[in-house]
Amino acid sequence: MYAGLWCVPCGYVEWDEDVRQAARRELHEEAGLVVTLGDVVAIHSNFYDRARQTVGIWFDGRIVGGVARPGDDLDALAYFARQQLPPLAFPTDAEVLAGLCRRA
Repeated sequence: MYAGLWCVPCGYVEWDEDVRQAARRELHEEAGLVVTLGDVVAIHSNFYDRARQTVGIWFDGRIVGGVARPGDDLDALAYFARQQLPPLAFPTDAEVLAGLCRRA
């Protein structure tokens, strides 16, 4: 369904898991990176999958370790210039990235 499209690394919060711990875990599992998290950048309801609506929370963060590599849910991992973003899988990622680009 989303083959060939890109997204910000993401995932689900496990039962009894703190949302910040989930964000750090998912980024490590998917991208091999260890991060410290800062402020919340955005919170959005995700309505693109009507059968499974979710809430997304995007954090500011800083890489403090790890090795960037595609993990368990990624085919590829790359950095993009904000003026050259690839086709994105999720509309909320596009909204968040557009807001970050306006702030920069």
